[in-house]
Amino acid sequence: MTIEESFKKSEFKNIYLLYGSESYIINNFLNKFKKLATYPDFDLFEYTDTVDFNNLSNILMSNPMLSEKKIVIIDYKDFSSKVNNSYYALFDKISENTILIIVDRDIEKKSALYKYIEKNGIVTECKPVDMYQLKTLAERYFKSQKKNISQNDLQYFVDRVGKTPDINIMINEANKLVNYAKENDAITREIIDKVCIVSLEDKVFDMINYQVKKDNFKFEKLYADLLDLKEEPAKIFALIKDQYIKLLSVKSMENFIKSDEEMMKALNINYDWKLRNLKTFAKRFDISRLEVIIDRIASLELKMKTSTIADQTALEILLFNV
Repeated sequence: MTIEESFKKSEFKNIYLLYGSESYIINNFLNKFKKLATYPDFDLFEYTDTVDFNNLSNILMSNPMLSEKKIVIIDYKDFSSKVNNSYYALFDKISENTILIIVDRDIEKKSALYKYIEKNGIVTECKPVDMYQLKTLAERYFKSQKKNISQNDLQYFVDRVGKTPDINIMINEANKLVNYAKENDAITREIIDKVCIVSLEDKVFDMINYQVKKDNFKFEKLYADLLDLKEEPAKIFALIKDQYIKLLSVKSMENFIKSDEEMMKALNINYDWKLRNLKTFAKRFDISRLEVIIDRIASLELKMKTSTIADQTALEILLFNV
């Protein structure tokens, strides 16, 4: 049985383990468990710091007072290392209508606690989602808020906020869109552009793209925006360097690597849309020009490291002389 089946069938084990790096999924499961304690003042117990064994023993071995289920949550980092044979004996005696949920995001699968819960309860790994799962969750969220969004705009939204798939970031940004749209039933690309965050990496990519296309107004506006946001010149410089190295790599690999998957692996790129952007941008260069730009970047970088010129001066020499 899985944790999802437990809730679907309303059939619960006495002990559960939640582990993994996706806090949103962990918190979602915890909230579902908490709702089972219909009188939380009496039948919901949470340990987020230390655990007193005698206190925990009294709680786990007694029946719920008013609710159908008593919920006990232990969510602090060092608990697993303190579990000994006395705890395992206690876990064997948990009252029939009490559910213990232990959260340990970094637990070792070889540990005795992991093996005990795997044998006697349910273990659930809360893994980071991929882009497809993030899109599905975003679509469900908009539907729950009674907002319509086209598949193209939904993909655009996920691409924009999901560079490193993170459910919390996606939900926060989706909530901003819902609040901004208010009585408007539809979430459009125009609203997404007005409301949603853009990563520094994407801003730098757009900035040098406008620069190469000779769109000076947008290029200078983006650069001014970055300065207004107090972004460190050295950080912007490093991102520009990374973009040009990737562009040169794309140009160099085009003739002997045909598979996008192979190219993404070589470039350490996780998403195909990033590769598409790089390929489109790379068409504006030949290899010799990219090599000249990268040589210039290396020369400026050396001067920055030796304090021959200030970071912002080096950045502006690079930006305004490509």
